[in-house]
Amino acid sequence: MGQYDYVLGPMVLSTFVNTYVSGLVGFQYAAYQSIKFKDPFVTKAVVLALFVIDAFQVIIAIYMAWVYCVANYIDPTALDRVGLWTYTVIPLCNSVSGVIAHSFLGYRISTSMKGKIACVVIAILTCAAFVLGAVSGIYGIVQHISMLDALTDSSLYRPLIIAWLATQSVLDSTISGSLAHVFYQQGQNFMNHVTSPLIRIGSCAIQCGSLATLFSFCSLVVFLASTKSSAYIVFLLPIGRLYSNAVLTTLLSRDKRTAMLDRNQANPSTVIWAVAAGTRPTHVQSFSLVQIRTEQEIVVDSEDVDKQLTSSRPTSLKDHSSTLDDQISVKTPEINDGSPIVL
Repeated sequence: MGQYDYVLGPMVLSTFVNTYVSGLVGFQYAAYQSIKFKDPFVTKAVVLALFVIDAFQVIIAIYMAWVYCVANYIDPTALDRVGLWTYTVIPLCNSVSGVIAHSFLGYRISTSMKGKIACVVIAILTCAAFVLGAVSGIYGIVQHISMLDALTDSSLYRPLIIAWLATQSVLDSTISGSLAHVFYQQGQNFMNHVTSPLIRIGSCAIQCGSLATLFSFCSLVVFLASTKSSAYIVFLLPIGRLYSNAVLTTLLSRDKRTAMLDRNQANPSTVIWAVAAGTRPTHVQSFSLVQIRTEQEIVVDSEDVDKQLTSSRPTSLKDHSSTLDDQISVKTPEINDGSPIVL
């Protein structure tokens, strides 16, 4: 297909990568539903919203690959006139996923850091990235921008995408650095219910959003460096799923015993990532105390039962026989000599 190889090839590859990452995130959605944390309604709404957006974008990506590689296989010029919205909707979907994930992680930073300067910067960048991404997507849909048009400077679409990717990269870097600082301050208290240091390091990197940061930077660099290839879409399309991955990893990294305790509590803690000041999390200490108290009550009840049984039990066979003799002793009328007859 000549000039279209550098456009269709990355598009198909991005669909594969996006579908694979979506499968991994899908397992996290299933795990979150199976553990049944008693989280606030806002947290559950965040998870549901991310799930809907991810499912929608997976379907759209597969449909885009079908339109260009199957339905119009012998007509590569369809890139300029068929299914254009399936491509231009990507910035819009990523901006919605981004504002949800960035708000969630930003709130976590605000509750864990004393200084509020970083939180203010994150809030401003979150709003800016959302507005730029939404405007880019809407502008592309209205103007019927194709993947080929995005590689040229003939329209406003390319500058909008550059501004959005640059703002998003700075925002992701700020959040990753702030969360890394928070985890460093927690020290041994960070995920101390996990014994493997490798798992703790990997979970720390994902919770910081480092994967989304890496993909944002790569998509920006490739988009700026190449004006003949749409290779940037390989990094751009899965970013929304990586945002979901960061949020779900944060929720699933909590000690699973928290869910067991929250089921028996009327008012569970709304600070879902709180860490105790000691060497163990607060919910783990409460769980241990419940276990100890239960065991003590069982021991005390058993001793009382044994004492009652021992006190009511005859001490010997002779005592048992004498007790039976006393029970069958009956007084009868006196005879001539006045002595009673004992049976």
